[in-house]
Amino acid sequence: MILLWRDMPKGIYNTPLFPNGLGSSLVVDRILVSIYTPSGFQREEVTFKPSPEEQMRSILIIQFILMLAGVAVSLWHQGEAALLPAFYGGAIALANTLLLSRRVVQAGEIAKTSPQQSVNALYFGVVQRFVFVLVALGFGLGYLKLSPVPLLGTFMVSQLAYMLMGTRQVG
Repeated sequence: MILLWRDMPKGIYNTPLFPNGLGSSLVVDRILVSIYTPSGFQREEVTFKPSPEEQMRSILIIQFILMLAGVAVSLWHQGEAALLPAFYGGAIALANTLLLSRRVVQAGEIAKTSPQQSVNALYFGVVQRFVFVLVALGFGLGYLKLSPVPLLGTFMVSQLAYMLMGTRQVG
């Protein structure tokens, strides 16, 4: 079998291209493969998508960077009193993403045996994350009496990571 590779846009994926392990460490997201077989050439375009774990890792990295930017802006604008609320708001966003990541992996495992149960697990995860955010924000604002502007501002800025990942995948 002869493989000819063309059209290789950038992207990093560590998934096997073929079951026998050819191309197990590729830096592409779309390739045009020409396979020579005894019956002639077969051309096929193969598209790679990052795994949910890779997507969540990217979101967490972007969220962390956005959180640090929010903390820096809070520090510059309101002084040292804004550090703890800003970190707290960013930490809520990061923890929320970790809960989502765990639920997506769990739903993927459940889907192998029962697709409907995996959908139910995802719905439960939405409710769980919603309640977590409400309780965490309530605890920070009510019990800890943290300043609302840096807390909510950094939380909201950190949530922009989802939108940035979405535009990165479309573009």
